Amino acid sequence: MNGTAPTQGPARILIADDLPDLLQALKETLEREGFIVTAVDNGETALAAIRADPPTSRCSTSRCRA
Repeated sequence: MNGTAPTQGPARILIADDLPDLLQALKETLEREGFIVTAVDNGETALAAIRADPPTSRCSTSRCRA
């Protein structure tokens, strides 16, 4: 697998997670696969990032700590 979208260059993905170690591991893994990654640690920052520069894809945990 690689992070290249057909004719559009590397896919941009936004990941959001409140666990710093997991967030870093996901970011590094996705970057090795060729994705351009924006990693954020909360929903508010994720929404701001989406508004500023909408990613090709998004990934978030289904359960974040309150």
